[in-house]
Amino acid sequence: MDILGGHYMNTQYSDKESNIDVLLVNPPSPIRCRYKAEHLGMGYLTAVLQKENFRVKIIDAPLKDLSIREAVKEILKTKVSLIIGFSVITPEAFYVVIEIMSFLALAKVSVCICLGGYFPTFWFREILRSFKDVDFVVLSEGEITFLELVTALHNGGDIKEVKGIAYRRNGNIILNQPRPLIKDLDELPFPNRDTIERVIREDYPVAIYSSRGCRHSCTFCQISNFYRLCPGPGWRARSPANIVNEIEFLNSNWGVKSFLFVDDAFLDITKESRTRVHKIATEIIRRKLKIRFAIQCRPDAVEKKTFRILKEAGLYLAFLGIESGIEKSLNYFRKGIGLNQVRNSIRILTELGIEINAGFILSDPNTTWEELRENIKFLKEVREAIPIELYTLKVLKGTELENILCKENRLLKKGFYLGFYTNDPKVELFQRIIGDYGRSGLSAEVVLKFYKILFSIGNSKNLLEEKGKKKKVKIIAESIKDVYLFFLEELIKQIDEGSLKEISSLFSKLSGKFQQISKKIEGI
Repeated sequence: MDILGGHYMNTQYSDKESNIDVLLVNPPSPIRCRYKAEHLGMGYLTAVLQKENFRVKIIDAPLKDLSIREAVKEILKTKVSLIIGFSVITPEAFYVVIEIMSFLALAKVSVCICLGGYFPTFWFREILRSFKDVDFVVLSEGEITFLELVTALHNGGDIKEVKGIAYRRNGNIILNQPRPLIKDLDELPFPNRDTIERVIREDYPVAIYSSRGCRHSCTFCQISNFYRLCPGPGWRARSPANIVNEIEFLNSNWGVKSFLFVDDAFLDITKESRTRVHKIATEIIRRKLKIRFAIQCRPDAVEKKTFRILKEAGLYLAFLGIESGIEKSLNYFRKGIGLNQVRNSIRILTELGIEINAGFILSDPNTTWEELRENIKFLKEVREAIPIELYTLKVLKGTELENILCKENRLLKKGFYLGFYTNDPKVELFQRIIGDYGRSGLSAEVVLKFYKILFSIGNSKNLLEEKGKKKKVKIIAESIKDVYLFFLEELIKQIDEGSLKEISSLFSKLSGKFQQISKKIEGI
């Protein structure tokens, strides 16, 4: 569709729901979700729009366990006058959105469709060129951009004046001027929490942002480039008082005790960052808020003095971006850390009694077979680094990794998926089998149960209950790690011996082991 066509009129809907201006959709996940969490991006968009008296509805399909057809039914029973916005983070999510749009087209729904998020930001030209049902793409940070777009549609304003969007006009793809990043995040209203009851009922933590962006530029990560598309500093933070005000509001009004900081990097090595998180922790303690929270951080950000006060304020879990046990790979990823820092961060967190959940990438495009063995050996020595889910390296659009591989003529492209040629044929085979394992979903049920118990630690009624849950988490985590080490070592052995006929048997053994863990969880 073209924006000159007035195509958002004459939409056919059922009469079961009242009219709304904007429908925001988090599409169904093609893979089983690890845990349920609110979509804060849609929450912020909703709050900003509602402040200007627009009527908004959120359909969060993963949170509600909706299938594609169920999500379509919910969309069709909603009367939308202006625009449907889809949040799209991954290629998998985009293909789901394509399917949803095909159903909407069959139902003769002709309302404007807009995409936002990491994926469409970097793929907007290809999307607008190939999918005529997509009218607009919001690039990078979306609150002010989407508000202006909705306002322009509502008032018949000129789309050319809306910064930060891409669209088609007269068959041509138009990219408007970039939208400056929001300087003061405190100016944003607290996000809409229409979906919070389900999160609380499921015993998962409530998500909260304290900052946006990241000061680092890991080669595999989109975050820094996502914000560099716009004028302004890529990393910005809310004031400690503003953050704790929201925590206190949620604690007082909803009884929320468990929070998940979904910042790209909750803290880093700078003095400014340490001072900031110290103030957040101090303010939580000063207000006597009895809460628990989890964060994401880099190993080099872990320092005893800072994490001691964070622990006192309620920190119980750190997602730690370790990524590799090979110095060469850490350099390739431009992590800016060494293995000594990794070991030191694990030691500090363990001493403080803070749970660790590691991010780990088994290989990179240049990893040799011997280096892969070395990486697995590192996992055996430093068990805290073993992830709860096995990952292969993914090439994401807009990353430095994409640029590096393109220059080396090693970039693979299939549709909206990117990949790479690996130097070592054994490593390439290993990566393919790990990818097959990931798609098999063999560990999905166990991983889901693990996160359910892990996050429920934050909702413990007392120290005794908290200790009991931590004991369960340790038992389950160690069982999962044992299975992964068995799998990795067996896979190395089979590839070495050229006995790939046994791979299906290996997968069957894994299935049996995960079933045993699942039964063990039920019996704890």
